[in-house]
Amino acid sequence: MTRTNTPLDIIYSRTDDCWIIINGEVFDVTKFAGLHPGGEKLLLACGGLDCTDDFFGLHRNEILEKYRSKLKIGVLQGHVSESQNNLISNIPFSETDFEYSPYYTESHIRFRNEVRAFLKQHVAEIAEHSEQNDIPPTAEMYRRLGSSGIFAASVGPGRLYSYMDLSDVKLLGGISPVDFDYFHEQIMHQEFSRLLCPGFEDGLFGGRNISLPPLIVFGTDSMKQNIVPDVLAGIKHSALAITEP
Repeated sequence: MTRTNTPLDIIYSRTDDCWIIINGEVFDVTKFAGLHPGGEKLLLACGGLDCTDDFFGLHRNEILEKYRSKLKIGVLQGHVSESQNNLISNIPFSETDFEYSPYYTESHIRFRNEVRAFLKQHVAEIAEHSEQNDIPPTAEMYRRLGSSGIFAASVGPGRLYSYMDLSDVKLLGGISPVDFDYFHEQIMHQEFSRLLCPGFEDGLFGGRNISLPPLIVFGTDSMKQNIVPDVLAGIKHSALAITEP
């Protein structure tokens, strides 16, 4: 294998030095072993071995993403990472509804896959950094989600798309606005919740999602034409002000 600092070609399996291999990547789990839910002995038994199948048989890929920066120490020589990187888990019941719901079609599966890939590539790292450091979403992030159709997808199907210039918007999964339904919207919210960054997520959707529906239902045609498109595109913001006792 290769390592950033000193070349090492022996993978140890001891209580004071334990490494494992997952998908060609080498992880030093020596200090983590005592925290492992399955117990230290389980990791020691896997020390020095390729544990890829065993790992993904029990864990979502998010676990690997969470600990990669802390535990990864190198890669096997000649290894080429797989592009799919197990975005969708094969663990039974680990993916909400898809294997068992009669309401989900191929378009819902395609939409989920593209939303998840989009969040992994463009949002996840920024969201975690922002959540930890109390940094609000940037104007660039708002526009990125707007141009992808995410904001329109978050506030229901049908009528809201009628206020967008779809020539400038590429909907994830290639979903037609006519075919977009409440299950697509549900999928979008589920995928964002997987980021585990509620503050960042609320900064993106909070005010927008509670203010646009009343605007669509009760607003004048002028308000709908002049305000809604820019809010859905991430160019403008909207919020709901309520007088309370």
